Amino acid sequence: MSSDRARISYDPTRQYRSVVAQQGRVTLEADVNEAQEIAGDLLRLETIDVVGASGTPDDGYKVAAITGNTTHDFTVGPGTMYVGGERVTLPPDVTYAKQPEWLDRTGDPLWVDPQQVKDGSELVYLMLREQEVSAVEDTALREVALGGPDTAQRKRLVQRIVRLPVSGNTCASALQEAQADWSAQGGNFDPATMMLKSPATLKVGLVNPPTPATVCEPQAQGGYIGADNQLIRVQIVSCAADGKGGTLAWGYNNASFLHRAKLIQSNAQSIVELMTTPVDAYHAPRANHPVEVLRCAVPLSDDPAIDPLNRDYVAAHCGTFVTPTDDYQIDSHQLVLPANIPATGGQPLFLRLWEEELTFVSGQPVTLSGTGLQVTVDLGGKAGSFTVGQFWMFAARPNTPAEVYPHRYLFAPQPPEGPRLWVCSLATIGWDKGVLSLIDDCRNPFDNLVELTKRHVGCCGVVISPADVGGGAKLQELIDKLIRQKPANKATLSLLPGKYVLPRPLVFGTEHSGLTLEGCRDGAVLTAKPGAEDAFRLGLVQLLLAKDVTLRVLEFATPMTVVDTGTTPPRVDLSIGVLGIDCADLRVEQCLFDVPTKSELPLYATGIYLAGLCPNLAIERNRFVVTQAYSRAKPPQRVTSGLVAAPGFPITNLQGLRTMKAGASADAAAVLLDNTRITGNEFTGLTMAVYVRAETGRVFCDDNVVKDCDGGFYFSNTDLSLARQTLTDAMRATYKSDTERAALVGDLQAAQVPMHAAMYDFATYVPLPADYAPTYTSKFTQPATDTMAMRAAQAAAAGAAGDAKAANASATTTKAAAQSVNFLTADAMSMAWAPYLAAPAAPPTGLISHLRVADNDVELLAIDPHQTSDGLNGIKPLALYVGMPAQAGASTAVSDNCLRGNSPNSFLAIVQAPGVLTVADNMILNAASRQMKGLSLKATIGAEPPLMQVNGNCFLGSTSIEPGPKGAGCQAGSWADLNSTQN
Repeated sequence: MSSDRARISYDPTRQYRSVVAQQGRVTLEADVNEAQEIAGDLLRLETIDVVGASGTPDDGYKVAAITGNTTHDFTVGPGTMYVGGERVTLPPDVTYAKQPEWLDRTGDPLWVDPQQVKDGSELVYLMLREQEVSAVEDTALREVALGGPDTAQRKRLVQRIVRLPVSGNTCASALQEAQADWSAQGGNFDPATMMLKSPATLKVGLVNPPTPATVCEPQAQGGYIGADNQLIRVQIVSCAADGKGGTLAWGYNNASFLHRAKLIQSNAQSIVELMTTPVDAYHAPRANHPVEVLRCAVPLSDDPAIDPLNRDYVAAHCGTFVTPTDDYQIDSHQLVLPANIPATGGQPLFLRLWEEELTFVSGQPVTLSGTGLQVTVDLGGKAGSFTVGQFWMFAARPNTPAEVYPHRYLFAPQPPEGPRLWVCSLATIGWDKGVLSLIDDCRNPFDNLVELTKRHVGCCGVVISPADVGGGAKLQELIDKLIRQKPANKATLSLLPGKYVLPRPLVFGTEHSGLTLEGCRDGAVLTAKPGAEDAFRLGLVQLLLAKDVTLRVLEFATPMTVVDTGTTPPRVDLSIGVLGIDCADLRVEQCLFDVPTKSELPLYATGIYLAGLCPNLAIERNRFVVTQAYSRAKPPQRVTSGLVAAPGFPITNLQGLRTMKAGASADAAAVLLDNTRITGNEFTGLTMAVYVRAETGRVFCDDNVVKDCDGGFYFSNTDLSLARQTLTDAMRATYKSDTERAALVGDLQAAQVPMHAAMYDFATYVPLPADYAPTYTSKFTQPATDTMAMRAAQAAAAGAAGDAKAANASATTTKAAAQSVNFLTADAMSMAWAPYLAAPAAPPTGLISHLRVADNDVELLAIDPHQTSDGLNGIKPLALYVGMPAQAGASTAVSDNCLRGNSPNSFLAIVQAPGVLTVADNMILNAASRQMKGLSLKATIGAEPPLMQVNGNCFLGSTSIEPGPKGAGCQAGSWADLNSTQN
């Protein structure tokens, strides 16, 4: 209940930090109270800074079902909750229907009878109300040695679990509905402080005295006309239905006169008996002065040995206003109230004394009788249950009648002094035939400082565990909440070791730009919820136009999604760890990508898939491994890789361009890579390590390790006309010698038709979002001359076989020729349906291709000399493939690499790089050279190369290197003198 004070001096706008006592000065209760208010507000704000707006450190206030209960009731578990910087606890389980701190629930508009609840969804939230407690309510506060007077009062937070029917199921949507309901009830929610703030205001004015009848009469001064110092309290009693006014009550001494009473008679005229004796007539109920009848709200003791009438209770904040027609009877201690007061169930009542109850209209002044003051209450918006009970306190002094304290009440409308209210969502629940289901847990769990210290070893930003986000189910929600609370470029979320099971992909848009998602230590695993794999077709993590995102120290256990292609094959498995579309400044560091390989269907899987504009890319110190050992067993075909950057198609038709008719075309989002670093990664057991088909600026592929893979690094530009030309050259070749056969095989491999076709298929299985409009496009066209290409290939193959027979070649050579014919025919067939670029994307102004492949260690999986890899549809893959465009000023450097493999009749490395080319200090070792003819390197730079250098390399196996220009260092059209070769 309100306390008896002289004045209120605390003003948060002054930003005082403490109260300083001085020697020899009088200390008022206002000084002590202000010191407490300053300290309390500082602590509350500091707690918000540390804890956040709300949170629980011990799983407190958990909403749960009551076993076997079908009466729409539920329990709230014990524990601690921080709400707006205030700490509250709940020692035992509490059921909604039997809340101990809501004894005055009858007639409360916020109370919902469980018996009246219908099936559907509800929001359960915690509401806190700050309230003073007097010695009349808690008799333990009274010091009997003083002989009667009480001393200081106490403040308490009254806790109530409130339920609200909602249509939404998530915490976010339910909170929006709750905010609308709170606003309609006169309370505006502040998410930063979790407070419900009333829009109502009050301004104090002076009553102007009447004008004197004659000029000889003295001019009276307006202002306070009371005889003694007073703290006046004004409180809203009720609001009109139209929200334009209501009733208010005011009282002297902060309306602190409170009496405990028991109900003697309850009917039209109720009789109450005061259990406390008024100290004088002024403190006793008086005729024509309103009395507020308050019921018990919170029990302070529950000792069964004490009669309920004599137990201690916190009185309700608001009650029923009754104006007695007779004075309080001192002899009988009774008071007649002209109203029907309902029975109390043996509990006491509390009577609060006021001076006057007045009707007011919002925005219009009303005079407080006998004070010389008037007040203007402005409801400021919708008025409701949160408006009733709002109060203001201001002091008046006879010696300064034109002043009130605080002074601000005279100069501007002031918000209410109280009661302060906080709310916090606990959960959204659903009912089906009276059975409860927890839909969404709205609490924010956190650890204490000891646990946080343990967590933050090697961690930054907000640190969470799987339990904090429902095992992973609420990880997206937490990330979204984090970026709303602070700029995304400062948002870092650190995941403790554990498995984060996602019901749907993590999707980062433009609003997530600058986000860092990292593991505190190894062992933070992102994986898909079993049974929800279909939702992950485009990856576990999807970056859609998100810039400057960092993924660090995470494990991606990528699921497989079955995709209906609409063509042949009709169904494939698709698996992607991270999808990035227009994701500039993406950094993926120290992550582990667990790429699946075991599938009964053709499989297309990659750790990272990129499309669109992706400059400033950094893929560093990651591991890309398979879940099962790689095998070239029987089909289905498997195409697995660590990194894929390929044009994307903004279409949802799964048949895509592969079913276009000859001559038809469609736009695609071309890939742009500039200032890209693929550094320090490990690739194990994959079909290929890296596949890039893009327009490139500076691209550096350094210090990577490739082990037990079918292929290594593939770099080409979007326009594959160079590959198409090399295939045509192969079609026209004839087999007459080993040198010419090497050129034939080299051209055949350099075309890489099956590999490009397989990756093209991959792209059509990963459609871009329907609402994505690419800004950097290329046009793909289905060739119209495929039949002619096939006839030319078949004729060339037949000619090669005839030439071999006419030359009376050995059986081994004839067999090799037959293999070449088969390869050639297969590629020609692939060309029949593999669409190629007709109009390449124009590179941005100033973008010059500079590719460096250096210090990599590639060891290909050994293959049987008579068996081809099923990984790329029959083609023997490469440790390194470079097919760059003819561009003025472009350069390619291949240096200090160790490329090892066992690939008969196949090159280990092919470099086609019109422009400046250096191939230096590499070891390219094809172990098949000791068994069958093995080929190490084919290097070409174009018909008229401007500059080329091949030196310092060690080759095991034959080479096919285009002669350099005069003066380049090669003698007699050969680079042999500058390199070491062993066949």
